[in-house]
Amino acid sequence: MPPVWGPPGTGKTLVLTRAIGDLIAAGKRILLVSATNIAVGNALLGILREHRHPSGTIVRVGSP
Repeated sequence: MPPVWGPPGTGKTLVLTRAIGDLIAAGKRILLVSATNIAVGNALLGILREHRHPSGTIVRVGSP
């Protein structure tokens, strides 16, 4: 998946949440990186809220 860029409030987190959820549902492995910990945390919270991942499959490395 190409990088997701855009100004605040344009739906980047929603796009990432849906795309990652689809990839997880397809059995793919994903590496999510960002310049800020907050962006990673927000995307992971969105994924967790959708409950589309098997238990114990998400690993977060770094400070939340």
